[in-house]
Amino acid sequence: MDVLRISDSVERKVVAAVAIQFGVSLAQAALPWVATGTARFALTGLLLTGATLAFVNTILITRKDIVSPIESISSSAAGVAAGDLTATPPKVDGNDEVAKLADDFGEMHEHVCIVASQASALADQQFDDPALDEDLPGEFGDALDRMHRNLADYTQNLQHLVEAFADATSRAQSGDLTATIDTATWGVDDDRYEAVAETYNDLVYTLSTTLGEVQAFAQEVSEMSASAQHHVEQANAASEEVAASVSEISDGATAQTDHLQTVADELNTLSATVEEIAASADEVANTAETASERGEAGRDAATEAMEELDAVEARIDHTADAVAELADGIEEIDEIAAFIEHVGSQTDLLAINAAIEAAHAGEAGDGFGVVAEEVKSLAEETRDSADEVSALIADITEHSEETLADVRRMNQQVSDSLDTVGEAIGEFETIVDMVTDIDASVAEVSAATDQQAQSAQDIAIRVDDVANISEETAGQSQTVVETANEQSASIDDLAEQAGVLSSRAADLDGLVGSFDVIEDDRAVSAPTDD
Repeated sequence: MDVLRISDSVERKVVAAVAIQFGVSLAQAALPWVATGTARFALTGLLLTGATLAFVNTILITRKDIVSPIESISSSAAGVAAGDLTATPPKVDGNDEVAKLADDFGEMHEHVCIVASQASALADQQFDDPALDEDLPGEFGDALDRMHRNLADYTQNLQHLVEAFADATSRAQSGDLTATIDTATWGVDDDRYEAVAETYNDLVYTLSTTLGEVQAFAQEVSEMSASAQHHVEQANAASEEVAASVSEISDGATAQTDHLQTVADELNTLSATVEEIAASADEVANTAETASERGEAGRDAATEAMEELDAVEARIDHTADAVAELADGIEEIDEIAAFIEHVGSQTDLLAINAAIEAAHAGEAGDGFGVVAEEVKSLAEETRDSADEVSALIADITEHSEETLADVRRMNQQVSDSLDTVGEAIGEFETIVDMVTDIDASVAEVSAATDQQAQSAQDIAIRVDDVANISEETAGQSQTVVETANEQSASIDDLAEQAGVLSSRAADLDGLVGSFDVIEDDRAVSAPTDD
């Protein structure tokens, strides 16, 4: 096996096992031609034993050299995929493909461990960690080296920025608002850091100029406080004069309120009386409107009754025509019955003649005699039926004449009812017209009364409003007097506070004057809307 280097390749091992099995199969196929008898059976047993050993050897090779190593590699790969880098890569003996796969997986595991160590050192900013000196092959190793260098430069620039900010803010804290960061000499070559420094410089400049304006404002406040004190004294004198004038106005407003209250009471009484009249007129208007509506309803009902009577009259006329036509039909039926009775008589005569002829014929005429009897019997039945029909027709004719008379009397009654309903409709029309005129007149009276009541109420409301305003004016005048007195006292306090304000303004001027501010006209950069 070692001479043929079969153990150096999984493929060769599998091919060798398959070749052995194939050779045994060929030997078994050729055995009947090369051996017989006992030798044949012995060789067959040997071949079967060899085939079995070859099959078992194939299973062992597959399990030992392929399945078990691949399962170990898969287990280790699953641990690495789950983040467990402490798992030991499997070691496979031999020089075949699976052993080489295990060796390559071990090298990959080692590289992943180095990458994890370097990433941990970079995350902890341990740029001197020995793990960062380990070299990794390929583009991945180059990318880690670039990340190491960029992160170190970024950290160094950030450290320079922090040191520059610490120095500038320390100077500003001591009162030096000219403390800015000189980006030309701080050793940082990055536009983002320079933008941060420029923003800080703009902030210091804005604060410095603001304090300069506060200094000027404090001086102006100090100067204006003295002037304000003089004006306050003048306002105090004017306030006393205003209080006296407002007191006189308050007395006059009180008297005016009393007069207006009397007028308002009288107008309220008038408004109530007019409202009662308006309410009575509304009731009359409602009654007239109700009468008009009922008159119209009666007229409409009479009109509907007249229309229904017209329809009844038309139906009665139609019924009378139908009864007359029925009488004509009955007369025709009577004529037909008379004809049938005549036919019966003729048939009876024919039967008699037939009987006579049958008697003359003797025995030969017996059959003819039977027919003559049947014809005679039929003729008698026909006459009887014709008599019954004639009796029925007479009875129907009598009832038809009575019905026609009743219909004509009913038609006359309907005509009389139509005349009566027409007269009633005329009376309803007259009533509706008269009630409508009354309703219109009452509505005009009601509207005029409502308008007068509303006008009186509006006047009363306005007088009440004027009285309330006058009363409020009197109260407010008294309040103004009190306010003027309070204002005078407040102005005295204001004068005192103006003196205090002047003193505080001087203190503020001294306080803000202790800061060193920028005196040039450099413009502050506007913030960007990022």
